[in-house]
Amino acid sequence: MWWHHDAGWGGWLAMALGMSGFWVLTALLVVAVLRSLGPARQHGAQDPRDILAERLARGEIDPEEYDVRLAALSGRKR
Repeated sequence: MWWHHDAGWGGWLAMALGMSGFWVLTALLVVAVLRSLGPARQHGAQDPRDILAERLARGEIDPEEYDVRLAALSGRKR
């Protein structure tokens, strides 16, 4: 029998921490699975004028090109 060969308080502590870790990982896994199965988040279509303004702010286009493209989006001629 194992009456006098227990693991002591260190064994109990290791078991408690191990079991707590197991349940935390299980809960995180369940949350991850539920989020992946949920409805996909739809990113709304961004306004073309906003995209154009972002490109100008990033320096991808110069102000003259911005004005030309903005006028084209607005349907007016320069």
